[in-house]
Parts: sequence; C-alpha cells; structure tokens
Amino acid sequence: MVQISIEMTSIGTLAISVFGVIFCFTQRRFSRVSRSFSAFLSVIALDSMPAAFSQIIGTFPRSYATFIDFATWPSSFFLAPLFWIYVFVLTSTGQQLPAKLVRHFILPGAAAVLAVFVLGSSSAVRDNLFLAEPKFNSRWAMTLVALLGLFQLAVYPQIAFYLFLILRRMLNFRLMLREVYASTEQHELRWIYVIGGLSIVFWLAQTLLFIATVDSEDSRATSAILIIASVVSFALVGAMTLWGLRQRPPLEPDTGDA
Repeated sequence: MVQISIEMTSIGTLAISVFGVIFCFTQRRFSRVSRSFSAFLSVIALDSMPAAFSQIIGTFPRSYATFIDFATWPSSFFLAPLFWIYVFVLTSTGQQLPAKLVRHFILPGAAAVLAVFVLGSSSAVRDNLFLAEPKFNSRWAMTLVALLGLFQLAVYPQIAFYLFLILRRMLNFRLMLREVYASTEQHELRWIYVIGGLSIVFWLAQTLLFIATVDSEDSRATSAILIIASVVSFALVGAMTLWGLRQRPPLEPDTGDA
C-alpha cells in the first residue's frame, strides 16, 4: 500500500513537472523567468523518476537499479537553489539573475562529482552502499559511505537556508512594489508564501523520515511519514506549477501598454 501510494504520487509529480517544462518552452515573453522555472521543474522531474518507475526499475538487475539511483541522486541538491533563482528573477527589475551565481551550485556540483565517483566505482562497491549494514571492504568504500552520509545530512540545512533567503527576498519585494505602485495588492506574490509553508511541511516530513529511518523500530510510523512526505511533495509541485506558470514579473515594464 505504501509503495503504491508513493509510486502514484510520484507519477503525478513527474507528469505535472513535465507539462510545466513543455509549457515554459512555448513562452516567448519574459523568457528568463520561463527558463529559470523550466530548469527548476526539470530537476523535479528527474528527482521523481526513480520513485515513479520503481516497479519497472525493480525488474532490472541490481547493478542497473543502483546506477539509476545514483545518477538521479544529485538532483535533490539543485531544487532549493533553482527555486531561489526563479524567485529572484521573478521579483527583480529586468529579470536579473542573482549575483555570484556560481556559489549557489557549489554543494549541488560537489554532490554531482560524488555521484560520478560512485558511478565510476565497481558494481560490488555501489551495491554495498545500499545495504542496511554496509561492509567496508576497502578504504574507498568507507570513504564513499562517509561522504554520502554527510551530503545526505547537508540537504536539510540547505533547504532551510534557501527558505530563509526566499522569505527575506519577498519581504524586500513588497517594499520595492510600494515604490512603484499605489496599490500593491494585485502584484504581491502571496502564492510564494503558500509554497514556503508547504516547503516547511515537506522539510519537516523529510527530517522526521530521516530520523525515523536512522533510529526507529516502528515500521508503521516510518510508512506514515513516507506517505505524508510523498503527498506533500505532490501538492507542493502541483501548487508551484499552477501558480508559477501564470506569473509575470511585476517590476518588468509591460511593452504592450501605451
């Protein structure tokens, strides 16, 4: 039941994000906003693929399934920075990108490099990493396990950090709107606050899931948290896509008006 629920919500998440990417590529105006949002949705689609096709992947040999898992693993580290970039471009004048853009991809880039090292290892080393009690047959395997554990922990403060950046950006954005518009009600992006609230719930669910996985003997509690995280993720992506595709930068001059 748990596996079916996760698979169905993951398929829905994948379908919504792919639709959003296709729609973004059809847009000609505000191209930088559309491209930044399509990059974010593309990473969501990549991140949801293993769970969406878990039944099919389960029929593959173990080495192939492990390869797919690690090939898509770094995508989770790109989600928060890419959404931050989209919010920044949407709320800036002239669709500007954040300054010092490279620093936002240091952690995701390092995760991608680690994934390449894992994929370049032998199949015996890769398969061993998924065991409940991995056997450290070499220092290389021990190093990979330690690094993977550290990176898995790093994703939680990363999400919290970018949620803080987004909230601070939105507060500054309201001040910027008041300097341009007499009434800012129709231009305020309140949906991003809703997204932020859902993101906090998702972050809490993922944190509880990690704690339950590390130190819990109650499989029912772990299953419940898995379902909650999957449903919240589906609702989060659906809300992001629904509202995100309708947005136009309020501080961008409208060339269609006289």
